[in-house]
Amino acid sequence: MKVTLPQTAVDTLKDILKDNQDRPHNIRVYFAGIG
Repeated sequence: MKVTLPQTAVDTLKDILKDNQDRPHNIRVYFAGIG
């Protein structure tokens, strides 16, 4: 599945990952209203 994100969301995720470098780099995403 391909997901398209706005650039602001990408920048926010990069900031979160940079601030938490000592933790795993997995992100859990919940899609509401699909299916």
